[in-house]
Amino acid sequence: MAEIYTRVPRATLWLFRGGQWALGGEGEPVDVAPFYIAKAPITNRQYEAFDPGHGRSPRSPGDDGPVVGVSLEDARAYCTWYAELSGKNFRLPTELEWEYACLWGEKGSALAPEQADRLWWDRENSGGRAQDVEGKEANTGGIHDMLGNVWEWTDAGVMRGGSFRTPRQEMGRSIRRLLDPTLRQDDVGFRILRLLRG
Repeated sequence: MAEIYTRVPRATLWLFRGGQWALGGEGEPVDVAPFYIAKAPITNRQYEAFDPGHGRSPRSPGDDGPVVGVSLEDARAYCTWYAELSGKNFRLPTELEWEYACLWGEKGSALAPEQADRLWWDRENSGGRAQDVEGKEANTGGIHDMLGNVWEWTDAGVMRGGSFRTPRQEMGRSIRRLLDPTLRQDDVGFRILRLLRG
């Protein structure tokens, strides 16, 4: 398996040292264990190493475009495959982990409207489609595309981050959405995570 792992397109991972976080900025903060999270959503090229028959959406046709049209179970199946291939425990992030990576270093500060074109793809600047990953500046934690471009599945089936269809005035770090986990939509993707230990 290790030899195969070196031949497939792999996600670049970023380390977050962990700390304490209160989901949505409410309630008592809880401990967040150190974790590695993908620097960007999983791309078409990366996903097709797992599922060569996956049909690319016209809304994200490029090799480096985020894979879309994946259900929650599809995303989980990719994580299982990638974990077996790498020998490491990959999975989807929890909402808490996702938000921690999105907001790390920001301390809940508000986003100014003039930051939008520099930081994310939304309805106003995307041209109605997903864009190649890492096309905007990284956040303070070094992670790209946490906001906009595509909604991202978290492990309990809550999607975070907004997409290329989200109106700019609705974009924010607390944006979340529930979707039937069996559905596949052309503005929904995912990124992967593994704990530093375990």
